[in-house]
Amino acid sequence: MIVLGIDVGGTHTDAALMDDGRFVDGVKVSSSKEVHRSILNALDMLTERQPDLIEQLDLISLGTTQFTNAVVERRALAPVLAIRLGAPSGKGLPSGVGWPSDLADRAIKASLHLKGGHLFTGVSLSTLDDQEVASCHDLLSKHPDCPVVISAPFSPIRPESELDLAKALAQQDPRRRFTCSQTMGGLGLLERENAAILNAALRPYAEDVVDGYHRALDDRSIKASFFVSQNDGTVLSASRIKALPALTFASGPTNSIRGVAEVTALKNAIVIDVGGTTSDIGVLKQGLPRTSHQVVEIETVRTHFRMPDLVSLGLGGGTLVHKDGTFGPESVGYELGNKALVFGGNTLTLSDIAVRAGAMAIGDPSLVAHLSDGFIDLVYDRIRAAVYPLVDQMRGEQTALPVTVVGGGAAILRPCAEAHWSFLDTAVSGLVNAIGASAAEASGYADEVIHFNDEPRALAIERLTEKALDDLESSGGVRNLAALSSIEENHVPYLGNAWFRVKVSVRSPIAPMVQPLNVHKVSE
Repeated sequence: MIVLGIDVGGTHTDAALMDDGRFVDGVKVSSSKEVHRSILNALDMLTERQPDLIEQLDLISLGTTQFTNAVVERRALAPVLAIRLGAPSGKGLPSGVGWPSDLADRAIKASLHLKGGHLFTGVSLSTLDDQEVASCHDLLSKHPDCPVVISAPFSPIRPESELDLAKALAQQDPRRRFTCSQTMGGLGLLERENAAILNAALRPYAEDVVDGYHRALDDRSIKASFFVSQNDGTVLSASRIKALPALTFASGPTNSIRGVAEVTALKNAIVIDVGGTTSDIGVLKQGLPRTSHQVVEIETVRTHFRMPDLVSLGLGGGTLVHKDGTFGPESVGYELGNKALVFGGNTLTLSDIAVRAGAMAIGDPSLVAHLSDGFIDLVYDRIRAAVYPLVDQMRGEQTALPVTVVGGGAAILRPCAEAHWSFLDTAVSGLVNAIGASAAEASGYADEVIHFNDEPRALAIERLTEKALDDLESSGGVRNLAALSSIEENHVPYLGNAWFRVKVSVRSPIAPMVQPLNVHKVSE
């Protein structure tokens, strides 16, 4: 099975060619503003080196920051109609509360607050009002192209109110894109609604992007199946990404964490991924990135949906270094080859510091020979002060966890590495994110809040496992090759003794693969 993993970053695009799980070849090219152009440049370079294998590609797995960047840059966002049930409760906190004003203005066209929804006990707050449903139809008719988000209190327990309203509106407008918040997150209404709005605002763009990827591959007559990395270290079918683009948030770092599991014997480790603009620190847990159980902020917007447990800082190969030895968060990004001192530019970057320290061999070292030893030491003191506390934060009480440093900018950290830190071989370190993308397993999830007095635990887990398997198949996985990844049960104290949030996850090879490549079974 020949798989090509591609990871499109802000500075470089990496591609790794794998044959039955074995690394064959890889390339690193400068990213361009057009993501499809970055992909084509990587493909063209690999085709020159491995023409026979490229022709035999079975699968392409792509990791991209494109959807994250769209939120950060406030571009390509479709204005959303936000409809929330539960009135009159919650009217003091309208949709978009706490958002940056410029992001809210781009992403939220209008909002309505209607009766309906349920209490945490499952008791109905009120039924949908026909007159209010009619007002929804009026709003939709005024904005025919806007996606719609429907949210309701405690919908992960009782989803009926969201689903009933979506069904009623879809009967009159079947081509409209609807997102029910219970598909995006947990109990927190505002956080769940926020995640759903961000996802819905990206959906039209995601459709265009995925179609553009397909056209780029068609331009090179590549017929391989195409999947996109999501932020749990697995992949989704291209069609599923069109509906759930938010699941790609932070997929770049998770690809690197997953790649460490592929090229080492490690199942548990701290992974520091140093890129051109940022460094991301995460945890490899039983062969997969550890998931955060906390509220996650995306551009200061509070969300609560499946996201990796990461901390990030502005430290990368292109990060600017200031006269006082501080650095970032600004970066030259993909212009490193033009602007860094070692390449004849006039901007001092952390890559220049690493070259002067003898940790990195790029460009012309004579162009940074004027930097004093004292200044180099000062910069590395600043790096230690920034990185070490974050590593300790992610390690927590697991003091024995090893630390592995990867990424194209990994050499930046060599002069300040502790004895127990390890660095991957340079041949794969800068490509570990693409190798992680090539691992190409699918996943499926089921996440509900359940009252074990109403549904016995064993029956509930059996039902959720089947639901997770359904989700796996829709993501491109193979049901009869699935392995149980985890079962999480967390008591929800304010709901009563018998209420638990139960999450079941499964994994499998993806459908185009006849044989699983590197399936790491995770203990229950």
